[in-house]
Amino acid sequence: SSERGRNERPTMPDAPSLPPGRGLPYSPYERASLIAKLTFSFVGDLLDRGRERTLVDDDLDQLATRDAAKKVTDDLYDAWTHESQVAHPDRPSLGRALVLSNTNFWPFIISGIFALMESTTRVSQPVVMGFLVQWLADGGAKENGYGEGILWASVLIIIGFAQAIIHHQLYFFTMRMGWNCKVAAKGLIQRKLLRLA
Repeated sequence: SSERGRNERPTMPDAPSLPPGRGLPYSPYERASLIAKLTFSFVGDLLDRGRERTLVDDDLDQLATRDAAKKVTDDLYDAWTHESQVAHPDRPSLGRALVLSNTNFWPFIISGIFALMESTTRVSQPVVMGFLVQWLADGGAKENGYGEGILWASVLIIIGFAQAIIHHQLYFFTMRMGWNCKVAAKGLIQRKLLRLA
């Protein structure tokens, strides 16, 4: 009986809902289009509310489902239970459990892809700039016409624009993953304290 009780996930009461305010009853991020997520335009309504007056809790939109404290804590609890009892009972790792939890696994992979893409754009900008400078050194438009110069300048602009989009997405995903790790770890500590009390 005590063994069964130790392996069961402790329950956590649902947080009380906020009194009705001007905040949206759903997460704008979850309903946002791909373009809105890339440009962060899904926060426009919240920014408008903040421009009108100082924001209070009732003005905030609903938190995304995957960011709810109960969900991230449950996911980390499940990952930690697997890590400490099945995968690596001799040397469990909280870091490994955090990365492999349902909440953080795909954002971790996506962040890695964005980091690779950002590194690629950072490295390719000087290379393309070198081609543009070489075109200018070879006589530019007088000798070769404008086509090649326009091509390299256009590629440079596209890479710069892509880097700006990629950098902000990488920052958003890593910050979101970080706050979910923090909330989940604090949630596990609080659960443990409540069980001991």
